Amino acid sequence: MSSAVLGLATLAGAQVLMLNFRNTGGPSSGNLTNSPYNTENPGFADTTWNNVSNSDVGSGLFWADGTAATGIGFDLGVANLDVSTVVDLSTAVGSANNLGTIVNTGIYAGDSIATGGIFNGSTTDRFELGLQVTGLTAGTYEVYVTGRNTNANNSATLPYTYYASGGVSGANFDFADYDSASVSFSGSTDATAAWVEAGNADANYGKFIVSISAGEALNIVSNGDGGQGTGGSPVGTANRGFLNSVQIVAVPEPGTWALMFGIAVFVCVVIRRKLA
Repeated sequence: MSSAVLGLATLAGAQVLMLNFRNTGGPSSGNLTNSPYNTENPGFADTTWNNVSNSDVGSGLFWADGTAATGIGFDLGVANLDVSTVVDLSTAVGSANNLGTIVNTGIYAGDSIATGGIFNGSTTDRFELGLQVTGLTAGTYEVYVTGRNTNANNSATLPYTYYASGGVSGANFDFADYDSASVSFSGSTDATAAWVEAGNADANYGKFIVSISAGEALNIVSNGDGGQGTGGSPVGTANRGFLNSVQIVAVPEPGTWALMFGIAVFVCVVIRRKLA
């Protein structure tokens, strides 16, 4: 493939934002490419992770290729399921931790992007984590979400449901009607061998296709309570939402792929003529 085609392919895949939530540090070595998106797209080689904590970020983020993600930021918030399914962006997320004292093998080993995380409250609280990403251009995005308490070793099933949708930038949001993806974990070695999308056996991440309009934000929720009903936990013992990592991938417009295909065909024709 010519440098022109390679350049266009790089441009088409450049808009990937990777957020790693933890207290300190970040992935290194093989863990830089140990992620849901890398599993679905093995050829993806960009490795710039934004290692962030439990505070809002208004600027200074980077795309996965290392270029500045100018204008991109995020706000964090909390939904108290004892009250409602509305994420309040004015409620601070209380904790960031590198975690991993119990779940730390396979894809969770070492400084994995799915090991550390952010959360709010104590084990008896029904506080679910909300993330609002602002500044994205209008278009369609693939969204990959991981959320798990890797300090928990529970023989009972711990269910997590992730949500994603477009929404009003800067406004609190109700995730009750959002698209959702559910996973569940039992014990420290459950669903640790490989990245598996929600809806399959041994699943450990959620994937969404979300379209946003100009000026809209991307809203994401990690709910560790096994549902979204208020007034009582459906799993008996309340479980907080944990957010470990998020990958946001811009889906190229159909015209971009058509142009790439056209250039590739043209290059092949030129090469064949030169070799003839």
